[in-house]
Amino acid sequence: MDEIGLEEGAYELSTLGELSLNLSGSAFLNTEEIISKDGNLYTTLNLKLENDGEVDRHFVDIYIADPDIKQPFAERTYAISKNIDGFINDFQGVFGIADIDRFGELPFFTKGGQISVFHTDHHRMAGNLKLTLMNTIGQTIELEGEFIAAFSP
Repeated sequence: MDEIGLEEGAYELSTLGELSLNLSGSAFLNTEEIISKDGNLYTTLNLKLENDGEVDRHFVDIYIADPDIKQPFAERTYAISKNIDGFINDFQGVFGIADIDRFGELPFFTKGGQISVFHTDHHRMAGNLKLTLMNTIGQTIELEGEFIAAFSP
């Protein structure tokens, strides 16, 4: 994981688009076991990137849900799902949301991109992401950067 140059539990992102920002903060992971409608058990992953500081407050949440993936999550590239019907019943795919104070009160939702994981074990996950996000009034931003996220206890 030395190729990233970040400490465990950290990330660095940059935004491209209407406003260019450098974002950094804490990176951590949560997993949850889900039982699908057909009775199969699988694990979902939530990658949380957040900074609650007084300058450039923001968060980015990425959800990966795939019944074919077992924990720890595979070292591979996960493409953002194009069509998400909802989160209530058996959500499957990859989806993200970002809320960045400098962009106003409307959250941004992923429209495209990918998350590449090149190291994972039972304690951490390292990788990079490149995402296209849009809010409800059509503003678009690009987010890209690297993370080393620690699994929450």
